[in-house]
Amino acid sequence: MLSLYVAAIIHDFDHPGVSNSFLIATADRRALLYNDKAVLENHHCASAFEVLARKECSFLSTLDRADYKSVRENVVDMVLATDLAQHFTLLTNFKKKVLTGDTFDPLGTREDRTLLMQMLMKCSDVSNPTKAWPEYSIWIDRIHEEWYAQGDMEKARGLPFSPFCNRDGPHATNPASSQTGFINFIVSPLFEAFSAWTPIDEIWQGLEHNKNRWAEASPEAAQQSPAKKLSIKPSPLTMPTSPKSSFKSPMRLKSVGPIFSPTSPSTPFHGNSAAVKMKVSRSKSTTHAPVYLSAVASDSSLSPLVPDGAHMGRRGSDSRDASK
Repeated sequence: MLSLYVAAIIHDFDHPGVSNSFLIATADRRALLYNDKAVLENHHCASAFEVLARKECSFLSTLDRADYKSVRENVVDMVLATDLAQHFTLLTNFKKKVLTGDTFDPLGTREDRTLLMQMLMKCSDVSNPTKAWPEYSIWIDRIHEEWYAQGDMEKARGLPFSPFCNRDGPHATNPASSQTGFINFIVSPLFEAFSAWTPIDEIWQGLEHNKNRWAEASPEAAQQSPAKKLSIKPSPLTMPTSPKSSFKSPMRLKSVGPIFSPTSPSTPFHGNSAAVKMKVSRSKSTTHAPVYLSAVASDSSLSPLVPDGAHMGRRGSDSRDASK
């Protein structure tokens, strides 16, 4: 539990507000130091542990040597897992473990425990689209402004724009394109896979609500209904009651101790829901994302297929390119 909280707190420490690809393209000292591999994630870890080594910040020094080693290994594994260059590998490994056989044992196997913690950190890291619309939409504006600031620097340096970083681009005034792609190819497959392990009903409802809202605000929808004024401004979030599961086969729910015990809440998601079991703080230089340990079953294939030309990545909890 301590490892989860420390990783969540530090995983974006000293973030410069630009992506891995930008640091690599500009030969930034951090890209040179980490050989263009998980540049920001390595920087967050190393810089945070430097701070934790200071006398006034060394609360981990109260741990014995073995416990400190375990905490540090867990934290490093979780923070490095937030690099989307590893996304599909980790997702595939988790699906193989959970959906095939009964060999996934986070209590008894360190490898499985690490994989579960990495999935928890990844889910919290990209969970902005699962939140109540008023909170979600505020961070959309902030993250897009951060992207445009990077685009301004790319333009000044004569570099090509990273995806969604051109403030004068055709979709600059409507983030539906970037958000829809991010939800469809990164967020939904991730939470859907996790829901095969334990229910996350409130999260799934929030995600579906926001996904449908973006569909209504897409340029395609606007062209089909030009007279309809599409709003993507904050508005009260109302949720239907939990849908009945369409899962065609029995779902395996396993307890992995009091921290990760599966739950079966029936309360619909209403913003700051009282049904929250546990919260993991996250921030890609932006926000805090809850991880609710409850979910809905699904009968989809869980296949994370990305079409040709799709640019997936995230800054904050959003998407750009596969390197970040």
